[in-house]
Amino acid sequence: MEITLKQLGPIKRADFELGDFTIICGRNNTGKTYVTYATYGFLDYWQRSNDAGISDADEVASGFTKKLSSVFSGDKKAFENSSFSVHIGSGALTALPLFPKPFIVSAERTGAALFQREVDFTRSRIIDLLKESNINPKELLGRFTADYPLPVKHNIDFVRDLPNIIKQESLFAKQYPEILRRFDDILGGNYSVNQAGGIEYAPHHNPAVRLSLAESSSTVRSLVNIGFYLRHLAQPGDLLMVDEPELNLHPQNQRKVARLFAMLVNHGIRVFITTHSDYIIRELNTLLLLDKPDDERLRALATREGYQQGELLKPAQLSVYMTAEDPDAAGFYTLIPASVSVNNGIALSSFDDTIADMNRIQDEIIWG
Repeated sequence: MEITLKQLGPIKRADFELGDFTIICGRNNTGKTYVTYATYGFLDYWQRSNDAGISDADEVASGFTKKLSSVFSGDKKAFENSSFSVHIGSGALTALPLFPKPFIVSAERTGAALFQREVDFTRSRIIDLLKESNINPKELLGRFTADYPLPVKHNIDFVRDLPNIIKQESLFAKQYPEILRRFDDILGGNYSVNQAGGIEYAPHHNPAVRLSLAESSSTVRSLVNIGFYLRHLAQPGDLLMVDEPELNLHPQNQRKVARLFAMLVNHGIRVFITTHSDYIIRELNTLLLLDKPDDERLRALATREGYQQGELLKPAQLSVYMTAEDPDAAGFYTLIPASVSVNNGIALSSFDDTIADMNRIQDEIIWG
């Protein structure tokens, strides 16, 4: 599925393909979040439109374009000239896998997981107190709105609904528990939901301990949504979208996350990430370069380093893009595709140039 965005935030125009594993890289404030949120918003809107019996690509995209401001919780005037369109070749939506069911993990995920229950409790308490007074709660609270972008709202709703969500089982809980074991290795423990609906964490080294999110590390809080999604909701054909998966992760765990994503892709879950992590890109490069079954040396290397066939990737599975200044519109940005090959991996000048500059400066400091 090819997507075209126009006049969206700092993006003048961007064309990209939603692949099995889509990666958006680039400097800060160059439009990565706009691309991510718009893609998620459309796929969410598609699911609801399809439920309503609408199955024409152009009609769905046109209807979604009119609602772009609500996806970003922004001023409608800022999106008056924005547009979102899709192209799948035939022009009609008949195959659901082309439009996967999305699950997003936003960059605000830590706060959503940590404070949702406290906010709900405080709001309920305020309403109770107002009922005891002569003030109409609806009249007062109606003057205050806390509007967030759609992905953030959905992250909050996800945490709020965990007591019901944990009653379900995902594809991996039923058929591929090795995926969950791989995630638990990154997490260093397990999540659970207590009777009061609160999230608890039990570290592997002391499983008798139950820590609240407030007592747990930032890594534990950052991975909450991914963990519960994998264990309870993930199904074949889904799209897992993660904004900056490297948040709060040590480089070792960033490498492990890259391998986890590759396993998900090879098990039928599409993945979409934005990242600033050279560690993630380098690890994905390794998974690409090792996929040469006829090369005995590489097979021995993969075995020695603990890589498995189910982690390896092929270039056709990846759609990698970098944000770059739009040559036709000063001050705006676009997306340019990165080269992906089995011999050279992913070519990303965005990271390579910065690393080369750092090496050059340090070499001169040390060697003169």
